[in-house]
Amino acid sequence: MRKVFSVRVAPIIVGITMLLVLTIGCGETKTIEVPGETVIVEKEVVKEVQVPGETIVVEKEVIKTVEGPERIVVKEVPGVTKVITQTDRYANNIWGVLVEMPQYGGSIAMPLEKDDGSFDPWLSDSLKHHSLVLEKPFHIDWSLSPGVHDWAMAGYPTASTISGGLAESWEMPDGLTTIFNIREGVKWQNKDPMNGREFDAYDVEFTYHRNLGLGDFAETGPSTKLPYIGNVSQVESVEATDKWTIEVKASEFSFNTFDMLGFYSMGISQMVPPEVIKNNGDMKDWRTMVGTGPFGLSDYVADSHYTYEKNPDYWKHDPRHPELKLSLPYVDQVKMYIMPDMTTRLAATRTGKLTWLGGLSRPTIDQVNSIKRTNPDLVVRSVAGAPPGQPAFRVDRPPFDDINVRVAMQKALNLEEVSRVYYSGYADKNPWGIAAAGATGYVKPFANWSEDTKWKYEYDPAAAEKLLDDAGYPRGADGIRFTTGYDVITPWGSDIDVIQIAVSYWEAIGVNVELNVLSDAGVGWDRMKAMEYDGITHCGCRHKNLDPVNALNGRFHSVNGWVGPDGPQGASVYGTIDSVFDAYIDETNSSDDRVERGKLFIKADMYHVEQMWSLNYPPVVNALNLHQQWLKGFRGEMGSSEDYWWEPIMYMWVDQDMKTKMGH
Repeated sequence: MRKVFSVRVAPIIVGITMLLVLTIGCGETKTIEVPGETVIVEKEVVKEVQVPGETIVVEKEVIKTVEGPERIVVKEVPGVTKVITQTDRYANNIWGVLVEMPQYGGSIAMPLEKDDGSFDPWLSDSLKHHSLVLEKPFHIDWSLSPGVHDWAMAGYPTASTISGGLAESWEMPDGLTTIFNIREGVKWQNKDPMNGREFDAYDVEFTYHRNLGLGDFAETGPSTKLPYIGNVSQVESVEATDKWTIEVKASEFSFNTFDMLGFYSMGISQMVPPEVIKNNGDMKDWRTMVGTGPFGLSDYVADSHYTYEKNPDYWKHDPRHPELKLSLPYVDQVKMYIMPDMTTRLAATRTGKLTWLGGLSRPTIDQVNSIKRTNPDLVVRSVAGAPPGQPAFRVDRPPFDDINVRVAMQKALNLEEVSRVYYSGYADKNPWGIAAAGATGYVKPFANWSEDTKWKYEYDPAAAEKLLDDAGYPRGADGIRFTTGYDVITPWGSDIDVIQIAVSYWEAIGVNVELNVLSDAGVGWDRMKAMEYDGITHCGCRHKNLDPVNALNGRFHSVNGWVGPDGPQGASVYGTIDSVFDAYIDETNSSDDRVERGKLFIKADMYHVEQMWSLNYPPVVNALNLHQQWLKGFRGEMGSSEDYWWEPIMYMWVDQDMKTKMGH
């Protein structure tokens, strides 16, 4: 076979001295080193021409210039040229994506809205950022491809989205026994009285005994401060059967046994230092806080700041670059400033004092747009936000006992317009079900809903008017079809402005909605329980009150609490019990298989969606993360759940050269 080289495509490279070291051969490597940039030479087959006795292959040689890496290794195989990049500046991560190599050193600064003022999980329910110090048996699995589970968009951890932390693995030999296999080689922070000793199963046993009121703490009883402590009431014993094994026994089967103790809950699963508790009785004094985490608390000034310093003996490597064995964390220091006022936080971000500013939503969107105009170098990341409480109908009496009326009320709402105009595009216009969007395996995305169900939620005021006509609610002489009330409970997150927009949409189809604004949450709750509200009430009965614990781990009592017989007044917030929905929830609760449980819950979820018991309004507003350009290794993952908000910090790094060039 004869090769004819024609069609040479190459950029003109001026002022570069190239050193080419070529070893050409099928399956061999070709290395090209260029100071300042890299030139990759590839050969591409244009066509093959058959002539008597031989085949002529016409090739073109393509020279590509790639900025950045000083060294590229090109491996040639028959018909394919694969580029494997490994340089001081760039590397392929575990997903095969070329990214900048993380740098060590520097610091990052973040704001806190309030001072927790507590350091002992047993005594407080608000120790989220202390997870930088106090670790759990399991971590979020950051090696998962974003296509499988995107932590920047779907933050709730589940048993399928975690990886080994202080425990390497777990097993469940029967429905009542859970075993944690503890990781060897992990050390407590080198601080008195722990002094860098090895972490073991007896430390886990001590923490669980203290938190759950077992063993030596049986007389004291479980903590009354830890959130979700009731979800592990089925745990009867926790025993370290040897130095590296923990055995948990429960009185009844529950996914909570593993999930609460292993990775989900704040406080319950955070490991505390036994020697500190034994010496002091607690860990209230910040100076006594010791953990196994990536950072240690080095300074604290009440209502001013927290300072965390890198733990040089931290055990973990970056799972996104397993072959490089990059030790974590990357930054030397994390500083958290107490800044209750949003204006102060934004000003500090403008000047570069804060590296990251996150968790922003309406009414701060206008401020975000302003800072984008004045500081275009800031990076704005929009991630899935927390859902607002939804308007719920009284379905036990007219007009909302007619599903067509409920559908008409939804079809009158232009979610796309509200998202685009009122929320500046920082909201998800697509409807959702009961469970949060991040509840992987427990939700059916809007795109996968049936066409009939989608139709009920699509904006179409003309169709809404026809539905009302057909339901027997024609316009009167004044243009009004009917009047109904709407309890707006402002402490539960109601935004009066966006609700007024809904009122105007309903007015356009002839429905007069009178708002009853309640600033006292207790009054609103009492009216709901007594079924004293008129036609609509503001509640979390769509999925704000279906927290991920109930959605993913334990019994679905929050759902039954709104829709089923466990509701506020023995029926439901909607004024009736639906036997079909109740049967779906009972079936879901009875399942001991996670995958099957998710499928069963989706059936209940979609039934709720199809019945239109509550409105999808307003849209789910995204959380906005603002950060400086020099903060790298971050895609907005701090949208994840509970104290996992803080786990991404160990993966962040600072581009020191960029920071300096930008004058900071």
